[in-house]
Amino acid sequence: MANQLSRSFRSISTHFKFDARPLTSEQTSAGQAIVIGGGMAGLMAAQVLSQHFAEVTIVDRDHLMESPEVRTGVPQARHPHTLMVRGQEILEQHFPGLTAELIGQGALPIDASREVAFFVAGDWHKPTRHADTMAIAMSRPLLETTIYRRVLANPRIQIKHAHEVVNIATDAQHQRVTGLIVHDRDGAPSGQTRLKADVVVDASGRQSQAPQWLQALGYTPADELTVNAFVGYATRIYQKPVDFKEEWKAMYIRPTVKTGTRGGMIIPLEGDRWFVALLGANRDYPPTDEASFLDFACSLPTPKLFEAIWHAEPLTKPIGYRRTDSRLRRYEQLPRYLDGLLVIGDAACVLNPIHAQGITAAAIGSQALSESLQAHFKHHLADDVSGLAAAFQRHQHQSLAGLWDAIVHEDRRWPATAIRHTTSAAPALARQSMTLTRVTL
Repeated sequence: MANQLSRSFRSISTHFKFDARPLTSEQTSAGQAIVIGGGMAGLMAAQVLSQHFAEVTIVDRDHLMESPEVRTGVPQARHPHTLMVRGQEILEQHFPGLTAELIGQGALPIDASREVAFFVAGDWHKPTRHADTMAIAMSRPLLETTIYRRVLANPRIQIKHAHEVVNIATDAQHQRVTGLIVHDRDGAPSGQTRLKADVVVDASGRQSQAPQWLQALGYTPADELTVNAFVGYATRIYQKPVDFKEEWKAMYIRPTVKTGTRGGMIIPLEGDRWFVALLGANRDYPPTDEASFLDFACSLPTPKLFEAIWHAEPLTKPIGYRRTDSRLRRYEQLPRYLDGLLVIGDAACVLNPIHAQGITAAAIGSQALSESLQAHFKHHLADDVSGLAAAFQRHQHQSLAGLWDAIVHEDRRWPATAIRHTTSAAPALARQSMTLTRVTL
């Protein structure tokens, strides 16, 4: 699986050349853009939009913070995060010097070809050496707040904290976006404000309301494909033992159909700590009470993870997570599209987080956004965004196709995997789509 995903990344990198150089003032639009959501996808989208729009506003339900803390709107923040090479490259282009800044705050670079203990199919393996094997491990709050501080320093970007989107605003013909209706969660219960915008980027994640907005405006709903391998994990933070002498920095015990549903990982994070996550596929969910957590660790196909944590000091209680289905909304297939509404990140394409490609996928989406904006404004006036949204959805879909296919193909191996295809097409076509032996785009 690691090699298959690596090939997908190299193919993506070769095909799409990303130019993140700032645009000149003559190329920059005098318009306004809004980003719904201040997570990773939203922060990257805002940075990209600021190269083309005079004003960019991020609207988020939470109070975004400049210090590394777990936000209620990011449940994944309590679990392991590794910034893979492709995502790192794109983030570095958006925010030059970011890698060094993260490492300076305690993030750890990991050479996957030398510093990862990888157990699969009953034995320990070293991943095939490639030039693109250097990942960075850290907590999600450290990564997100470091990027947030960069975005906050951008004079073209403002942030509306604790604001909830009530609805999208359009022109009278419902053909183009004109802004958003928002509610201040810290203000009066009935108070609503209209924010004007030429472009609205929905980076609100799994809970995106874009399907409902489009349907209410008379647009055909986007087809939706969900693939669920019923993977779960339980995570606990440990203090790394002072006398730890092993050469590996990270450990991954991969569940496989042939060798068992159980696995686990140890991923370093700042402060000489470990994320320890126990993995279970095919509905074999790891427990979250302390005794059962250790029993599950002891039951893995190799004792190495259990031995590593046995004398380590636990710093948190185990926390579970089971919302791991992959989901793709096919906005690029819509016969008619609302001008000015762009859907990005998990709002368009969610990947099973067990494969550690979520941030990379969001970064690839931001790259597609940058390329789409540059291509559009080469042929349109600064205040003309007609056709931009549909072109972006097509480009984003093409950019993520290889990664989606690799992850879904792997998840389909589990017997319990459920595939659901919600479509606006004729029932016969919908039934036919469910008989595919392999999910492709």
